[in-house]
Amino acid sequence: MAVAERRTSYSQSLERGLAILSAFAPGRPLLGISELGSRLPAYRTSMGKVLLAFLPDDARAAVLDATELVGRSPNTVTSRRGLEADLERVRETESRSTTRRWCTTCA
Repeated sequence: MAVAERRTSYSQSLERGLAILSAFAPGRPLLGISELGSRLPAYRTSMGKVLLAFLPDDARAAVLDATELVGRSPNTVTSRRGLEADLERVRETESRSTTRRWCTTCA
């Protein structure tokens, strides 16, 4: 579907605080990420934030404790408090999205 609609689709896995590109279907260019095995700090990618957000609390804390939050752009979150707030928003947003997808009688 992604290829038919000319969209980029990708999958990442999490390893030691790095988001690793593990599957890729090319479409429109995606911020220069196009090689399998590409590694970026998880806190700097949307998929990485999803992976971090849904780790068990102790595992997430361990990853973040070992991660230096370095800015790459003016929008990069570089404080632990700010990142934790972002991850909480990810969890809340996904929970609402999942409920809407599967609950046909929900208001």
